Amino acid sequence: MKSISVVVGLLVGIGGSLAVREAAASWSLQDNTVNPCHLWLAWPYTSNCSDHVGGQGYRVQQAKPSSLGWTNDSLAAGRGMAMAMGNAAVVSTPYLFLITEDGKVRYRTGSFPGGAWTDMPLNICGTGSTIQFDHTGARPIIAVKWDKGSQVQVPWVIDAAGHARFWRTSSNPKCWALVDTIPGSGTVNGIGTFLDYDGASNGQTRIWATRGTSVYMFDGAHWGLIDTDTGSIGSGSPFATTPDGVHLWRYDLDDGWSFDQDLPIAARALQSSPEDLTSDRPAFLDGLNRVWRWDR
Repeated sequence: MKSISVVVGLLVGIGGSLAVREAAASWSLQDNTVNPCHLWLAWPYTSNCSDHVGGQGYRVQQAKPSSLGWTNDSLAAGRGMAMAMGNAAVVSTPYLFLITEDGKVRYRTGSFPGGAWTDMPLNICGTGSTIQFDHTGARPIIAVKWDKGSQVQVPWVIDAAGHARFWRTSSNPKCWALVDTIPGSGTVNGIGTFLDYDGASNGQTRIWATRGTSVYMFDGAHWGLIDTDTGSIGSGSPFATTPDGVHLWRYDLDDGWSFDQDLPIAARALQSSPEDLTSDRPAFLDGLNRVWRWDR
């Protein structure tokens, strides 16, 4: 059970009410093949682990909007080892980010399956070195924070040393900036964009990250512990699962945690896209590497 919630050093209560489930809504598989194979999910995008190129990674696919199955990215650069979804409301801006097998960070612009992929610089702020990644664990190591005010997509990453960094656009030159170390011990095994849209803080976005089964949220200066009993966190959503992946919970900046529902099968990873709140649920990957979506 979600047992504690600490943000900016304050202990707050845990919401215990059950969320009202939408009428005539259910979970369904997006895949229409017998043995689907996906490693990463940034809904409505995923990676096809049957289509790999050394040094780059797995082919990006987009969910077909009105049917089952996927459309392959038509671009040679549309491969990676980790991905994150930004805000795709304006497709001329970067909206999908990848980390490739050889450690490049690239972003997508234009309409899928065409458009273009562009490599980002890898320079770390204040040093002569470049950022390095460890993507061998098939865990979320990149997220994209959407700044509605400035209309800027800000990628956040977990580097090879387990530190959180973000792309600082205010520096000249722009660079990957280090933030306060995520507390705790063990592996930092996930990062995402938290989006609060159910309360007085409606619309706020922050970064949250997991170390082991603990979740921390970044307030702009420091990481605050909000839970010690979490499996996967969503990105672009307020959702998280319990360590067994079966129970879905929602976090609110004002009211803390509330139980949402039991999933039809254990989730290995949650994902969602920041601009799409119509489904009110994150898509997820199960242990058989299948993608599930929420249908109204």
